[in-house]
Amino acid sequence: MSQERTPMLDKRTSSALDALKGIIAARYPSSSFEVARGEDPEGIYLRATVDVEDVDEVLDAVLDSLFTYQVEQGLPIYVVPLQPLERAMQELRTPHANGPKTELGEPTTPQIKEAPVRIALGSDHAGFQLKQVVIEVLQELGYEYTDFGCFDAAAVDYPDIARPVAEAVGAATYQRAILVCGTGAGMAIAANKVRGIRAVVANDIFTAHQAREHLDAHILCLGERIIGPGVAREVVQSFLAAEFEGGRHARRVAKVEAIEQELAQTPTAR
Repeated sequence: MSQERTPMLDKRTSSALDALKGIIAARYPSSSFEVARGEDPEGIYLRATVDVEDVDEVLDAVLDSLFTYQVEQGLPIYVVPLQPLERAMQELRTPHANGPKTELGEPTTPQIKEAPVRIALGSDHAGFQLKQVVIEVLQELGYEYTDFGCFDAAAVDYPDIARPVAEAVGAATYQRAILVCGTGAGMAIAANKVRGIRAVVANDIFTAHQAREHLDAHILCLGERIIGPGVAREVVQSFLAAEFEGGRHARRVAKVEAIEQELAQTPTAR
């Protein structure tokens, strides 16, 4: 994996980029990583992709060491793990001595067989434009999707979109869903009213993959008025590439499900 990709940088960004590379290289000398500069309508950000098991530890180190850049100078810095699929693809690109041979005696590249994942998609009028960006990402990645509306910028009530999308995921017709409104919050509240659904607002990369890995979230909710198209692309990719880790997280998700089942039988005063 390439360790740097640096287009034209101002002094502040260049300094932060060097510092970020230095921190990761010093703490994780045996791990491959990539540090990149990104830019969207809301400004410049840095993104580090690191091949380590515990990305939280890397994030803590970055937050501690680069506090001045992130808080005082307003330069967002994201740290994300090398996703399992990306890691597998890297391994497959490396010929294996014991792999199957071609007629010329060279190892062949095994093929990854992925289970199909169908995506349900929806937005209200406030998220309509960003939904078009999401559609582009899904098409580029080859996902099968269905758009539940809206289909233009005319005003529509977000619960009327969120409910059928969440119900379709709850019925296992679709494995994931992406909902977009002004902030993502309205869609998440409405979708979470459908029993068994875990919808999260994730307007940053870290929250997006953690929502899948630790929370087993089904639905990603985005806010068109919160993030630009560049970050939204990476958030969607991160959410779709991540997988639930199980283990201790499965125990916690089970407790959430138990709360839902218990309270379903209890009338509320609200």
